[in-house]
Order: sequence, then structure tokens, then C-alpha cells
Amino acid sequence: MDSKISPSVGKWFRTYRELYEWPPGTSRLKSEQEISNLKSSACLAINERQEEALLSSLINIHRWKTQNRQDQTSKYCKTLESLGKNYLTKIVDFGPFTSTNNLELLIKTLKVRNCNLPVCTATASFLFKRQNVPILDRFLSQFFARKFKFNMVDEETARVLQYVKNIPLRLEDGGTGNLRLSVYTQKGFDYNLSKYIDDFVPECNRIAQNLRQSDIYYSDTQGKTVEFFPIDVEMTIFSYATKHNNLF
Repeated sequence: MDSKISPSVGKWFRTYRELYEWPPGTSRLKSEQEISNLKSSACLAINERQEEALLSSLINIHRWKTQNRQDQTSKYCKTLESLGKNYLTKIVDFGPFTSTNNLELLIKTLKVRNCNLPVCTATASFLFKRQNVPILDRFLSQFFARKFKFNMVDEETARVLQYVKNIPLRLEDGGTGNLRLSVYTQKGFDYNLSKYIDDFVPECNRIAQNLRQSDIYYSDTQGKTVEFFPIDVEMTIFSYATKHNNLF
């Protein structure tokens, strides 16, 4: 694919990266500060091999990602309690998280009861210092798989979709009438993890590299110019989706 990014596509990525909020309706400053705090705590726990601190980080990241919907984080706490200290030591031993060569194995280790692929990738993103490990969830899956109302997007977003690789991630209805990432069976989890490792992560890396090579940056909450990393590509698309949830 051509590494040259058009100004309109570059503007799209810059605009929506600077509009990122989680949860939606939270200020950008508060969102970014919470991410910074979670990253610092996770990195400190890994660097100092503090299992108890890592336990707290895993729970806080899970709560950040799920917002404890349907008591998911409360249930995850019980899972971690049942797994004990040896499980935490196993995660620490994956460190220092400077290379993503062990990313797939890490995610398989993080996958425990009440912690499925989206949360696993979120946890990994913090362990890898929020740069080279993007998060996968239903919004990102729908966007890359083109399983949303893409015929209703504006011209600028249509150009982005022409530039971004189509990745056939598997989604399912789940009986709710809304698509979700297919990870609730081992077969669905394995398929989407494979697509995540082999296609999604490399694609986010390609886009980030092309943005940097095209001298396209975004401004942080202090007005500082910042380079795009794979995590920023994911945050950009997530931001677009949450602000156009009528399309998803």
C-alpha cells in the first residue's frame, strides 16, 4: 500500500485523536489523566515486580475498560483471587515489555474467566506502556470489518476507509440485536486473536508509521505536538465510532 497519506486523511486522524474521551462525555483532560495514572501504576508494578501492585493495576484497568458493566470487574476480582500469587508472578515474568514478540502468549495468559479479548488487549496496552499495543473491541472490529453503516459516512471518512485495510474480524449478534466481537467461544476467541496479532496490530503500526512519515501529528492536552503510535490509531477510530454510534 502507498505510504503517502492525503492531507484529508491525516486531518481525520488528528481531529478524532484530539476528541478522544473514555467514557464518552468525560472531558479529554480527565480521560488522558486517568490513562496516564493507570499506565504509571502498571509500569511501576512491573518494574519493581510488585505482585500486589500489579493486582491492583489489573483490576483498575479492567474497571476502566468495562466500567464494571454487569459487575464484570467485581467478578474478575474473584477470578484473580482464585488464581493466586503465582498467576501474578507469571504476568510479571513476561516483562520488561520492550518487545511485542510475546504479545500473543501474554494475551492468552491474561484470558481468564471474566476477562475476554477486548479487556486482555486493554491490559496489554498498559503493560506495553501505551504505545505499540492497540486495543481491540467491537467498535474497532466493526470499523475494520466494514460491519457498520459505512454507506452513510461523510466523504472524508470514506477516504479513510479506502486507505485502511479491510480485516474480516468475526462479530456476532449475541441475541441482543447489537453486534459484538465474537470471543465467547474458544473458536471465536482463537480466530479473532489470530486476526488481532496477524492483521490488526500490523495495520495500526503501518498507519502510525505513515502518519509520522507524512509529518502528521496531534496535540496533547497541554498543546504539545505528539507523534502517532499504534495505540493512537486505535484511539482515533474508537473516538470516531463513539461520536457516530448511530452508524454502529
